[in-house]
Amino acid sequence: MSAAAVTLIAGMLVGRILPAWAATGERGRAALEEAIAAAREQKAVIEAVLQRLRGKKGDGETARDGLPALHAPAGFVRETTVSVNGKLRLHLVERFDPDAPPDAAWTILTLEPPERAKKMKPEHRGADGTFVMYAYTVSELDAAQAVPVAAPADGDEELAYFRFPRVPEGMLQGDGAAFADRLAMLVGVDDRSSEPFVRELQLLLDSPTRIKLIAKVKGFSWRIRYRRLVPDRTIYVPEHMLTDARFKIIFRGEEETRTEVTYRDYAPRSDGRKQPFP
Repeated sequence: MSAAAVTLIAGMLVGRILPAWAATGERGRAALEEAIAAAREQKAVIEAVLQRLRGKKGDGETARDGLPALHAPAGFVRETTVSVNGKLRLHLVERFDPDAPPDAAWTILTLEPPERAKKMKPEHRGADGTFVMYAYTVSELDAAQAVPVAAPADGDEELAYFRFPRVPEGMLQGDGAAFADRLAMLVGVDDRSSEPFVRELQLLLDSPTRIKLIAKVKGFSWRIRYRRLVPDRTIYVPEHMLTDARFKIIFRGEEETRTEVTYRDYAPRSDGRKQPFP
């Protein structure tokens, strides 16, 4: 094939691919903007309800932050696995029942290793933020900073991905806020739905950083995937969360940790109460 023919074919392909890519990018950005706007609206509703709950007298738990008093719209099972250098440190499976009294809402189904059972009693506050997590996280995003990118190797080709140059400080708590300028963020949006939502969110450490005098973070990644609670409803809940970190610690060498959290078996509460959710 001649050079002229190759150039002609390449030109035809570029002429078709670039407009298609641009159209996909515009659709994805519009979907991202819509998802952020919806999350901010839901957060405002939640905040209004929490404000009313905080104002109640005689309820110390409610006065503290209000979250335990929210009506969780569903029950679920949460499985947490923690390993360090490939060795299992914790395997915890719990069930949350929204119909049970607050002090009996959580039931431990599995706790390994066995010796942890004597030392560990998980502390919970309501549904542990499971049903407000999406609204509070996604509402922090700024679509103006989003740059369209290709799906990562472990991503979902059905999603529109965007890279953010930095992570909003409001998404990081405590010591994590110090990492805001070192982390990049990748967001995957379901832009093919009539009600777009953020399906996936990743935080990635761009370069090694020291967190304390004795420890250096050499690698860090965190990814969470969300899903609709019910196909025709606009409640979004976590489905899977994975954190990988690699540290170099003085006198201990390198340490790799992995924390995996899976949410499953979501079941609507029997009384139908779902306030403050639509």
